Amino acid sequence: MIRCALYLRLSREDGEGESNSIQSQRMLLLQYMKEQEQMECVGEWIDDGISGSHYERPGFQTMMGAAQRREFDCILCKDLSRLGREYIQTGYLLREILPRLGIRLIAVADHYDSYDAGFMEDSLLMPVMSLMNDAYCRDISRKVRWQQRTKRMMGEYIGAFACYGYQKSSVDAHVLVIDPEAAKIVRIIYLLRLGGMAAENIAGVLNMGQIKSPYEYKKMQGSHYHSGFVPENNGRQEKLWTPQTVRRILSNSMYTGVMIQGKDQKLSYKLQKRVALPKEKWICVDGVLPAIIPKWVCERVRKLQTKRIRCQKGNVFCVPFAGYGLNAKEQETAQKWLQQKMTQLSCGIADHEPW
Repeated sequence: MIRCALYLRLSREDGEGESNSIQSQRMLLLQYMKEQEQMECVGEWIDDGISGSHYERPGFQTMMGAAQRREFDCILCKDLSRLGREYIQTGYLLREILPRLGIRLIAVADHYDSYDAGFMEDSLLMPVMSLMNDAYCRDISRKVRWQQRTKRMMGEYIGAFACYGYQKSSVDAHVLVIDPEAAKIVRIIYLLRLGGMAAENIAGVLNMGQIKSPYEYKKMQGSHYHSGFVPENNGRQEKLWTPQTVRRILSNSMYTGVMIQGKDQKLSYKLQKRVALPKEKWICVDGVLPAIIPKWVCERVRKLQTKRIRCQKGNVFCVPFAGYGLNAKEQETAQKWLQQKMTQLSCGIADHEPW
């Protein structure tokens, strides 16, 4: 009896979820097995919504692990493009890896059987098929990038998660609206910085007040959120506010109503690694989302970032608007203004416009 593994794959561009296309592939392979003698299915591995331009796919990697443990004798897939669209790696897999493991490969729709594939491998047919699959993947990648750029230029949000302080509209996922609770914390952070408090102390105040960090806040709302900025502590993602988190919020111009996207890009359609782009290449569209922070406040905070501020030892609150050369009376007025705004925010009086 030949032990068979079914491999099913569907790209995001082809459909979503455990779709009919996956079901169609499964039915085709099961029907093929029924028509053969001495074939049994010992398992199936699925990569749904994952491109074939690379082989870092969970389902494929798990299947290859099972192949190395000799858990099956043959791989069945609909066609060679389901196995992969990357020309070089696919060729290496067919000519080197699978024969070394003693694994037979059958691509049903392509009428390919590695036990009787000499005529295809020795001719131009196999390389041409692999090149066509690779070219298809490259063309799809180019079209997707163009569509994403067009949406960004129109001010449509295409990110997976909304920036802290905002949430995706329930009507249109490409539109961001203000998240009242998170926006209040953003305003407090800016007010504290205007008052001369350092990022380290702002983070400390938020932690002492048991304010959930952006990561924890998104998790609390049921979002499957993961950020590369979140540090890890003994394998456990940090739940507290950090100075880095505060600084990112203070330097984010999106809070002034400017949609900023396209900060990085993939090196190649074959690679998952992303590289940061210079600011002049970012796509910025003004006025397409509601502002949380006035532009004048953002500019004043940025100027404050360049100034050295000295606080009294043991006092996390510095003199309001320190570094601006205000006289004693102006300092007193600024301090009263700051206290008033902080009181309004804490009482929920000025959730939308505390300035």
